[in-house]
Parts: sequence; structure tokens; C-alpha cells
Amino acid sequence: MMNYNEKAAVFGRQSLASTINEFNWVTATDALPKQSGSYVLVLHLDDDKLIQVGKLGGLDCRAGSYYYVGSAMGPGGLASRVGRHFRNTKDKKLRWHIDYLRAQMSLVGCWVMVSEARIECEISELLSHNPNLTVISKVGSSDCSCAGHVYFAPQ
Repeated sequence: MMNYNEKAAVFGRQSLASTINEFNWVTATDALPKQSGSYVLVLHLDDDKLIQVGKLGGLDCRAGSYYYVGSAMGPGGLASRVGRHFRNTKDKKLRWHIDYLRAQMSLVGCWVMVSEARIECEISELLSHNPNLTVISKVGSSDCSCAGHVYFAPQ
């Protein structure tokens, strides 16, 4: 489990003590809760790469870390949705923006938080205030008015 300072490095420190302490770091599917909630998937790209992201087209991705904010409100909760992101099989249907990125990047792990409320936009807003992260415009946020739900941190 990551400590407060490690979480704060990504989420920022402004009034987040109660929020970030509710996130648990997960690196294996058997540790994923079956309840609904929100999550921040952490991916890594070793080298610069042009990645085709569905209808968005080519995305010029630089080497570094990528943080995707999502929610899992459907059947199976976080175990089902995040578990899908943990699998990186060649035959997995690419459905969401994050699927295209995940297919080309390595998985580091995921912060998960059990919650009945859909709070992915609030989490994305918190990340947007971190000066070390850059939002990737329009990626992962096609169903809301956020600038994006994917953030980048250079190596």
C-alpha cells in the first residue's frame, strides 16, 4: 500500500487528506473489491509512440507515466472493470479510449476507492491541479464535460 506522501505526489496536497486516504493501491486482480467505486489506473510508456485511439485518431504519446480516472458502477464493480484493464490480451475488444492506451502501455497498478457515488470527475479535477501532470485533452472523458480523464507525467 502506498503511503500518504506517495499518493499526494499524484493527487496533490490541497485538502485531500480524507480523499486520498480512502484509495487503496492494487497490483493484482484478486485484491480488487466487487463493490462500485472509482479508480486511477497507472500505466507506463517506455518510449515515445504514436497510438491510434479509436475515433480520436493518432495520439502522440511521450515516454512516461499515464493516469486514467474511471468509475466502475456496473455489475461486478471495481473487480470487473479494473480487472478488464489488468488483462492485456490480444483478443480483447478495444471499446474505450483507455483500452487503446492500455494495449500499448505497461500496467503499473491502480488506486481504487469503493464508493456508491460516481466521483471520477471530482478526482480528475483534483489531478488537474497537480503541476506535475498534464491532462490529455478529450481522452477518457467523452461522457462528461471534463477536459480529459487521462493525465501524463514525463519520465
